Amino acid sequence: MHINTNKNNVQVKRFGYTHQVANPDKFLRFDLVEGNFSVELKTAVKTWLRQIPIECVMHFPEKNVEVLDLLSRWFAVAPSNIAVSNGSDSIIEVLPKIFLRKGDRAVVVVPAFFRFIEAMRRVGVEPNFVKLNECNDFVWTKEITLQILAEAKDDKVKLIWLASPNNPTGQTISSIALEEIINTGKVVILDTALNGLPAQMEKELNLLTRGNLILLSSFSKVLGLAGLRFGFSISSPEITTKINEWLLPFDVSGPTLFLVKRLLIDLLRTKTTTKDQNFFEEKRRLVENLSRIDRVKVINNPTTNFIMLRQTNNLDLFSDLKQKGVLVADLNDCPGIENEGFIRITAKDKESNNKLIEIIRNI
Repeated sequence: MHINTNKNNVQVKRFGYTHQVANPDKFLRFDLVEGNFSVELKTAVKTWLRQIPIECVMHFPEKNVEVLDLLSRWFAVAPSNIAVSNGSDSIIEVLPKIFLRKGDRAVVVVPAFFRFIEAMRRVGVEPNFVKLNECNDFVWTKEITLQILAEAKDDKVKLIWLASPNNPTGQTISSIALEEIINTGKVVILDTALNGLPAQMEKELNLLTRGNLILLSSFSKVLGLAGLRFGFSISSPEITTKINEWLLPFDVSGPTLFLVKRLLIDLLRTKTTTKDQNFFEEKRRLVENLSRIDRVKVINNPTTNFIMLRQTNNLDLFSDLKQKGVLVADLNDCPGIENEGFIRITAKDKESNNKLIEIIRNI
């Protein structure tokens, strides 16, 4: 494993589905993958917001030792295994700068979170794509694992980017497949932001001893606190040290650290319920209704809070919905499914979901 210290950067055109309109607040928004959380957690966060001391705003923040200690207890790893950042985005951005030089290669399973590809292109590295198959709803197969293993035989391949569940398909990777890929010796990045609670990551955490696995997560999806902008990586102490060297010194705000500390204390005491028990029942209802609509194909994983749709018969569902005041994620620029008419929607409350169902029916 080599670690690059070259900080040269290049400009890269961003994919479009995060900044699709100039006035997003005027739309009924289904475009961003934001997690749901319980009324109990929402009430607790409101209380903690009122308790933020003025010093958190007046002084430069430190990456609080207490926060690292609490995270390490929550995930049962050492503090030296954890790097915290302003969302997992910040860590995604620095990983190619640490591990890739021009001429190196990296493998990305697509469709994928666009930030993986964007971050690599900023350092002048074009990814090798391994494509999931639409014919089986993008399910991870043995053939996908074999393709990655074949790519990993190339000495120029230094990084392998994975996500489980995947964004935007929602599909997961088996622990057997993950272990086979880790055994290649390449640096493997696994984004668990959509399923990143300790109980859900037990097998992945056990693989950290291999030394070449980097787990990414945040509080945006699993805890529904996207505006908090708090993310982290869990990896070997060597890799964690390098990540911290590249992250900006004050990239996590004082108010965020205060709230994270309060939240982790409650989670460790199991005082706060994080999940909205009714949410996934409502999502199932949304999927059932969308599945009955002609000219729309639904691709769904019941463990995620979003749904992937494909319009058929020359429908332009993204544009038609936008004209009706509804904003969804347009995936026509997403590698692996370019110009194939896919959109992604994030399930919301019953009233909003009903509006979406009715508008799509009318379209």
